[in-house]
Amino acid sequence: MARVVMVASLFVLALAAQPVGLEGHDDDVRAAGVALPPAADDAGAEDPGADDAVAALDELADLAAADAEDEADDAPVVSARFTPADTLAAIAPASPRARCIVTREVGGGGNGYPPFDPNTISRTRDHGAAQLNERGLLPDFYVRGYTNPYDPFQAVAYLEGALQRGLARHWAVVIAGLC
Repeated sequence: MARVVMVASLFVLALAAQPVGLEGHDDDVRAAGVALPPAADDAGAEDPGADDAVAALDELADLAAADAEDEADDAPVVSARFTPADTLAAIAPASPRARCIVTREVGGGGNGYPPFDPNTISRTRDHGAAQLNERGLLPDFYVRGYTNPYDPFQAVAYLEGALQRGLARHWAVVIAGLC
């Protein structure tokens, strides 16, 4: 996104450097000591800076497309192979606290997702059955070798380990005393 803004800024600067139509004001401008570009032939002469402006627009479009691809690459990959039934199967052998957390976090559905949907992403960007946040435990999830927060079996296994490591207070339902 920063590249697009930078290129857009360069494009605006390129446009600002283009000659401005001063028809009827040439004498006033010359009297002020400003040098005017040579007059273009009205018989179809092209603006000398038009090619630069078109090139800048093309570069801007290319960078915007590249940024869109980068953002798409950064977006979480939601696996369609896991279902709410998988979440229920994953929490069945889990500890009571892990079952409580998953049930409270995704068991009621919400935010457009059905109950126990392992593909749930909350409004605060919490992912999967264990609702791991990008600014919270999701990086630790990856560091510990897990690969897919939308796989309820991985999510619940990670949740169990996090609870054993004393990280229960990372879930609001624990802080609220609900689990």
